[in-house]
Amino acid sequence: MEHKRKSLLATQVKWGAPVGSAGSASTPSDAASRLDALIMADPEKRVIRIPRIRPPFSAAAFGSSLDELIASSPNFKAVPRVQYTSNSDVNVRQSAQPGVPVVVEGLHNHPSWNTELFSPDWLLDKSGIAAISARNVHTRTDQEIPLVEFLAKTRAMSHLAVGGEQERLYGKDVPCPAKYRKFLHEAGVVDPSMAPDGQNLLKNLPKNEQPETLMCYLGVGDTFTPAHTDLCASQGHNLMTYTENDGSSWWFMTASANAWAVRDYFHRVLKNDLDHESHIVTLDELRKAPFPVYITKQKLGDLVLVPPRSAHQVVNAGGLTIKTSWSRMTLDGLALALRYELPLYRRVCRTETYRVKSTIYHTLLRTIDDVKANKGGSKESGKNLLKLLPLFDLMLVDEYAEPTDKVTVLPSADDSEDGDGSNSTQFTCDFCGADIWQAFFECRNCVSGARKPVPKGTGFHICPGCYTEGRSCECSSMSPLLCRPWKALVDVRKAAMSALLQVSTATSVPRQLKELLSKKKGIFRAALLLLKRRTELAGDSSKHCTVARDTAFNHEEAAFQLLRCKPCHSAMCFAHALHERYIHSTNALFAHTEDETHDVFHKAHRTCRITYEQSLPLLKKEELRSPFPDPFAQLACLARTYTTCRPVAPQLKWKSGFYDFTVTITESDTDVEAVAPPPASTMVPSAPQLPPPPRKVRYILDYCRGSADVATTPNETHRQSRVQ
Repeated sequence: MEHKRKSLLATQVKWGAPVGSAGSASTPSDAASRLDALIMADPEKRVIRIPRIRPPFSAAAFGSSLDELIASSPNFKAVPRVQYTSNSDVNVRQSAQPGVPVVVEGLHNHPSWNTELFSPDWLLDKSGIAAISARNVHTRTDQEIPLVEFLAKTRAMSHLAVGGEQERLYGKDVPCPAKYRKFLHEAGVVDPSMAPDGQNLLKNLPKNEQPETLMCYLGVGDTFTPAHTDLCASQGHNLMTYTENDGSSWWFMTASANAWAVRDYFHRVLKNDLDHESHIVTLDELRKAPFPVYITKQKLGDLVLVPPRSAHQVVNAGGLTIKTSWSRMTLDGLALALRYELPLYRRVCRTETYRVKSTIYHTLLRTIDDVKANKGGSKESGKNLLKLLPLFDLMLVDEYAEPTDKVTVLPSADDSEDGDGSNSTQFTCDFCGADIWQAFFECRNCVSGARKPVPKGTGFHICPGCYTEGRSCECSSMSPLLCRPWKALVDVRKAAMSALLQVSTATSVPRQLKELLSKKKGIFRAALLLLKRRTELAGDSSKHCTVARDTAFNHEEAAFQLLRCKPCHSAMCFAHALHERYIHSTNALFAHTEDETHDVFHKAHRTCRITYEQSLPLLKKEELRSPFPDPFAQLACLARTYTTCRPVAPQLKWKSGFYDFTVTITESDTDVEAVAPPPASTMVPSAPQLPPPPRKVRYILDYCRGSADVATTPNETHRQSRVQ
């Protein structure tokens, strides 16, 4: 036995050294070999252009009768409607059918309705709006255009796109006049709880940080908004305030409970990510969807209530319509966003905008103040604290660094009078668009146009979640920073616990913070471990990732990207570890540093698949009242599934991450050919794909093809036909 052991040791390849590629006795599956080839491929050779223009969508496909359209498929359902005189029924319906869209109809019949205020003439003469941003739906290019010119052009257009047409303008995200906001709050037409500044937790943010959600939309037939969800699980509201020439809007919506199924259908079947807003679904695609589709035809005075996480697509029909839209954030919406939306936004790079963590933080501060002011507070305050504290704890765990005094705190973090850092400067991740509330990484060299390092807080920023997945600045030399002292956050939690004990009679209270932080979890702590590896192994030569399944797929990687497993006598890169062993970099980094023998890491990467598969049912439910699934499994699931991202700042100097197999870069809207739409037809368009914006696509890696977990990418066919 000893002789055999020495013989094996003598022939063992030293870790990190090149390994032969003779292959194994078994033939790997096509899916696996494609994945391996993508991981091993040279990123610089994957630059191609995809077709910029695709056939537009036509409202002619829907016909004129809502009832007939709904009857055309068992999958279609009518959106429930209530009269404006029965606004109280809205709450009843939403309670009976939580997460289902509702229309409050006939608001224009209210005695206080102001027809003149919502007319185009008033907008031209009294609103103070001289120009608006309009989108040409044929080319997806935006232009600034005088309002008077926009109205003249849209009124001159036919109500359906016609052959040879090169321009069809849609006024999107137009700032609302102040009198519109006043009307919505004071006229009594809209229920006060549903008004823009009604029950809206975004109003707890400092005034200079509050996002503006109140917008106007102006368009004629065959202008549209592609399928999407409202940001951060907010509650959407859309009121049609003006129509002419039988103008209306077709709405196609889904229920909140089907959020996972909808995104999965878009990703796997339609080959588009819903959060990129790049696909107009056809009636045929909606009929085949594995979830109910709620349809309504919005007319003058209809207020459409869009539930959180509801996917919806809007296509205008007939003459000019003007709609006023706004969003509200609720406590349940914040919980859904923190637990499910933000991790996904980070993967696909959808800008957060609504500052979810900051809103939770400031809502908690305000609730504490309310309890103090009311000398005991109210029953409602107790309920809110019971919901807010677990969310705040999730934030603290993810933002925690150990030891707490070793990471630089920005000087501006103590600007507030209370010393709680509530007035600290807010930053955004320059890769994924996430709001940075506490911890982040900064490079002061990789800043466009800068000839020398810029001051702290003004450089290139990466959130901890992006950093743990390998995203960084171009030079990869980044420093961790904090927006406020850790002690200030601990003090806020102590105050919240004290307030909770005053107003709540609940038998169970949140756990002690020390207990929460004792477990090796948290994204920022994992990011610091990766930073340590980058720093310590920066001078090491590249090492070999060993793919046990077939040595033909062994490949070189930077030393910091490889985690050695002593019991396995091999090492694996982060990408292969995720797709072979279902272990995300966050989990892998914690396990790898647990002991020098790598026994913990060995057990982790051999058992992660079991945890992953056990967590999938809970992940797919995405319910607030369900037990929260394993966070490592959630990260692994999202990274395995969503391998296409679209950086929010393509002009900056960044590097994509371990799991970014396709990176889409949107360029400036120039040199775009207009493609004439087909003649109007009552038939369903065969391929009514939304014309993508002019862009360059850089393929970093694309695992989507053939995988059991990930569907083919939307541009697979283009890539196969164009890459020689």
